[in-house]
Amino acid sequence: MENKPLTDALMLAVSLLGTVLFCRFLYRHPHFAGRKAAFFGMVFFAMNPFINLWAHEFAIGMAAFSRWQRGLFVYDFRFYSLMLLGAVFIGLGGYLLARIGELSRGNAAARRGIVRACALQILLSLPLFPLNPIGLMPVLASLGVLAALFFATRRTARPASATVAA
Repeated sequence: MENKPLTDALMLAVSLLGTVLFCRFLYRHPHFAGRKAAFFGMVFFAMNPFINLWAHEFAIGMAAFSRWQRGLFVYDFRFYSLMLLGAVFIGLGGYLLARIGELSRGNAAARRGIVRACALQILLSLPLFPLNPIGLMPVLASLGVLAALFFATRRTARPASATVAA
């Protein structure tokens, strides 16, 4: 890839734009319940790998199309595994963004889905790190989502215990 720094900057800008638009959608909902900054962080950490892996799928598809036009395309395990890995992580990213949307509307049960999606993303991506350092990106993003999840919802004061002194 010739313009890797430019491509990385573009993907970061698209991720930020996607985060701003998605958060605007969340914040304007009448049932929004949470801390805006924490939700922004969660959405950004979920959106960044999601957008980057869409770009990954597009780049691999364009390279395959270019090879096909030149008569050099070979469908092999490498191509299949790259496309499958991208599709799996795109699916996880979409699921994660949907659960974040549910949590922003006060559905506390969405927390479990967020934690499970992050754990699965870490388990699938961490073994890729020795092969390619970019494999650490989904791991760090999932850890960022989990850290922001801790601050995302407002905690209400618990009512005093109703025990009666004897």
